[in-house]
Amino acid sequence: MRATSAIVLAALFFGVPESVRANVLVEAARAGDLESVQSHLSKGADANGVNAHGESALEWASFNGQTRVVAALLGSGGDANRRDALGNAPVLYAAAKGRVEVLRLLIGHGADCNTRGRNELTPLMTAARAGHVTAVEVLLENGSQPHAERKGTTALSMARRKGHRSIVCILRGGAGSSVRP
Repeated sequence: MRATSAIVLAALFFGVPESVRANVLVEAARAGDLESVQSHLSKGADANGVNAHGESALEWASFNGQTRVVAALLGSGGDANRRDALGNAPVLYAAAKGRVEVLRLLIGHGADCNTRGRNELTPLMTAARAGHVTAVEVLLENGSQPHAERKGTTALSMARRKGHRSIVCILRGGAGSSVRP
């Protein structure tokens, strides 16, 4: 049993307050400790609980590409659109890091592909800026608005500025593109 698992089980056994349980759940998710996450959830932990910093388990699992942990959290009532203390939803973290399987899971559980985070960027903008081709394609296939703007800047202009030619081609509607007129 991993150390995190032992901590989670001890916390549950001794009736630790929910705020502490949330901290433990977030840390287990951040580490990708599926066994601990599942154990904590099976004992009634809130899949949407946040730690002392306002961070959720789903946020960290999405950021770190912990696909199985994301699936467990969503399956236990995790809200794919819940914003963290910074105003960002998990789909923004998954897009920024190019976590394609996590994106698919979040979208399958109702994540808004056109949500905007604290900095007013959409998931498509963050994926395009970071050069994540497949993430851009998945977002476009699921309704992301390619022409959305933030202060006159679009996903296309971000990709162009960063030199991501494949993404520029996709966003311009080139061969094999996911962009629809």
